[in-house]
Amino acid sequence: MARVTLRLPDELDEAVEDYVGYGSKSEFYRNAAEALLAEETDYEPENDEQTAN
Repeated sequence: MARVTLRLPDELDEAVEDYVGYGSKSEFYRNAAEALLAEETDYEPENDEQTAN
């Protein structure tokens, strides 16, 4: 699995952290990226332990 570094405005990062909690931000961003790609392309995530949650 690839690692990605995101640079976000502090307010956006704080809002995401308030919404999902500190430990769940990576999963939140991965799910958001998968949902956007699935909506706009023919992308389908692989069914593995990382994407099953």
